[in-house]
Amino acid sequence: MTTKRLKKLLMAKGLSRNQVNRMVKEQRDIGSKKVSNALYWIVAQKHINDCGPELLPCLSSLVLK
Repeated sequence: MTTKRLKKLLMAKGLSRNQVNRMVKEQRDIGSKKVSNALYWIVAQKHINDCGPELLPCLSSLVLK
């Protein structure tokens, strides 16, 4: 999965472009280099579904280590 596809999927879940860019940048800078975009999407999808639509504006980052 490409990074562009990952970003589009995250935005389709209701996150803003700025939130998505920040999440991907922090994963690249801080997170593990072994985490693929597909794995990141699976984990992010689970956490986005758990937090609900009212908390989406508050979601700032998700880093897998």
